[in-house]
Amino acid sequence: MRTKRLLLAPHLDDGAISFGGTLLAERAGHSVEIQTVVVTVFSRSNYTREGSGDDAVVTPIRQAEERAVMGSLGVDTLFLDFPECLLRGHTISDPLDYPKQIRPELDAGLVEKLAARFEELLKNSDEVLVPLAIGEVAHVDHRIVHLAAALAWQNNPHPRLRLYEDAPYIGEENRDRVSAIDGFGLEESPIDLQAKLNLIRRYKSQPIESWEELIRQTAGQPPVERIWMVNEPTVLKQLNPEY
Repeated sequence: MRTKRLLLAPHLDDGAISFGGTLLAERAGHSVEIQTVVVTVFSRSNYTREGSGDDAVVTPIRQAEERAVMGSLGVDTLFLDFPECLLRGHTISDPLDYPKQIRPELDAGLVEKLAARFEELLKNSDEVLVPLAIGEVAHVDHRIVHLAAALAWQNNPHPRLRLYEDAPYIGEENRDRVSAIDGFGLEESPIDLQAKLNLIRRYKSQPIESWEELIRQTAGQPPVERIWMVNEPTVLKQLNPEY
């Protein structure tokens, strides 16, 4: 029986940036044991390498990129069509200066709305991958997806919950913080980093080159992608005070 795996991706490239190496390895190994769907939450976008633009123009371009990249890996896509942070009123001055904190006046009700959507998706899934999204460097959209998924999972803890390290928003101190908590298990998957970088460069609309060094640092040497397995539901409250 095939495992039905959901990867909850905040944006239209996050699945490849954080988990593309593993997906490439699975494709190379002709794995048919796992059926993966990348669910992009904030799939309405106006962000490009040139800055912000018209979301009616940018969204179709970015969704087409996502379909093409994931299709090349044999992975299905689902877009939830929530507006990303810029469309909600957050600002970005450059690719490495992104909004990090949830702002009630801009993000009110999002966690609860997403949790309701996630609950429906979890009913037919065996495993769900969620961004780790902790520490000062986490992107606001990643935080919201993480909190909503945790809420949905606590209401329906049927699928296995895994927290993936969401490059490039992870620092060594955050990894140490998770490893110090009993109830998490670490799984490291070796990856071909150059093949992964070649994959994510296919998102031509995005300033991928600005993030490449941080992606390399996240992978480490030898390069891996890391997933934290949640063995005890109660450990989530130790991980994030916002639960």
